[in-house]
Amino acid sequence: MKTLLLRTATLSAALMAMAFTVHAGKRIETSQLPQQAITFINANYQGIGIDDCEIDGGIYEVDMTNGVDIEFNSAGKIMKIDGGRHLIENSVLKAILPAATYNDLTTRKVIGSVE
Repeated sequence: MKTLLLRTATLSAALMAMAFTVHAGKRIETSQLPQQAITFINANYQGIGIDDCEIDGGIYEVDMTNGVDIEFNSAGKIMKIDGGRHLIENSVLKAILPAATYNDLTTRKVIGSVE
């Protein structure tokens, strides 16, 4: 029985280590981000620091110090933005959403609820 428990624990630890390795991106410097991504961050998150930058499978992942996580493609276009526990600023939403979508959310008075 002890042998079975030890093997199970060893297998679980190995699987967890493999899962972490598969999903871990390569850490990069901010200067290695696509120019369009740098421009977006400078325009919309001025004064907010960058905690971490990684590239994983051609996707650039940027973690801001305020908890916002942004993913960019290789051209620097936003693929995903997650406000974490914070709402996304209206100015950021206006910069990334199509005008019709932004206007619709504003008209319906739900723009302030986007996370």
